[in-house]
Amino acid sequence: MKQLERLISVVTIIFGWLLIVPVSLLVPKKKGLYILIGRDASYYSDNTKYFNNYLLNLPYQNAHFVFETKNPATQSIPNAVFYPSWRAVFLLMRADYLIVDTSTWFYNFKSFFAIKAAKIQLWHGVSSKKIELDTDQFTKSKWRFFRKCYGILRGQIVRYELIASTSDYYSEHLYKNAFRHKSILPIGQSRNDIFFRELNDVDFINADKLLLDRLIKQPENEKTKIVLYTPTYRTHLSMNFIDFARMNQFCQDNKLLLVLKYHILSPVPYTENLSNVFIYDKSKDVYPLMKICDAMITDYSSIYIDYLLTNRPVIFFIPDFEAYQKQEVGLRTDFYQTAPGEKCINQIELETALKACFNGKDNYQAARKDILNLSFTYQDGKSSERLFTLLRK
Repeated sequence: MKQLERLISVVTIIFGWLLIVPVSLLVPKKKGLYILIGRDASYYSDNTKYFNNYLLNLPYQNAHFVFETKNPATQSIPNAVFYPSWRAVFLLMRADYLIVDTSTWFYNFKSFFAIKAAKIQLWHGVSSKKIELDTDQFTKSKWRFFRKCYGILRGQIVRYELIASTSDYYSEHLYKNAFRHKSILPIGQSRNDIFFRELNDVDFINADKLLLDRLIKQPENEKTKIVLYTPTYRTHLSMNFIDFARMNQFCQDNKLLLVLKYHILSPVPYTENLSNVFIYDKSKDVYPLMKICDAMITDYSSIYIDYLLTNRPVIFFIPDFEAYQKQEVGLRTDFYQTAPGEKCINQIELETALKACFNGKDNYQAARKDILNLSFTYQDGKSSERLFTLLRK
């Protein structure tokens, strides 16, 4: 299987550079043409979604969002274009700016078609984990030189015109060594603009609208606090840390609703017939939910950094901290210093921390503010506006 994958990759590289690139170079760019590609070219979420929503609301007529999958969510987007098609290929070849938020956008020859476009990397969050060129396979492996060359040839490793960071701290400690780039600017992340305004219809595209409606429309006399649990993906380790029947009873006793949002690659636990524990569709955009929840439980996921903008409590549930360090993606050394919340290693500690959150014992408010100021140069909901202004210059 691996030999077949390698053969396909070699054929792709040869076909891309010898045929597609020369043709693409002959097609003139169209000034001001923005092409956006999201996660796996199939999902409408993260920073590309919210920057595209900003463009739609302006309205800006010269932008298109490229998808590889047709579904109700992608087909509802006014400027959607579906790849592969002649129109999508032509737009990629003419793109003035290619705007992405992952490193997987290049698949299926897209990097060769968009060879002339200035690439803008919005990424999908600041992190305590090493990313891209800063991971061990590129820094410690004896094959690191060949890995980089292979990445460049297949279009995975490109030189970005701009990396959109959130602060000077993350520009230096996360993005600087992770990407080839011309500039890194702390303009913020488009998806975080949602925390500074009311939700609107386009925010609910590719969100779990049924569950959101249920949570938003709780009767006033029965309203309970909403807690979001967002564990990160684990390749090798189990994620069975919580007894959900017990947690459901705890939530009932303390007037809480626990909403589980798992990574798209993670298995989802069985929680049917539980009154106070809900599953948020793992393929859906979680940011509208983050807007309305009252506290967050997470572990090593970078999502809590964004949530700091709400100034609501964060709890870190890390029963596998040592094992995760050894068997999963390595954490940067400053994890404990940049995680402003109670660190819990079992369910009893987690329940105790949740009680404290809603009983006026928020001991981490000052620490959250410190990390917020370290993480975000701007805390104003104008990230998309800043990006758009830069692209228009």
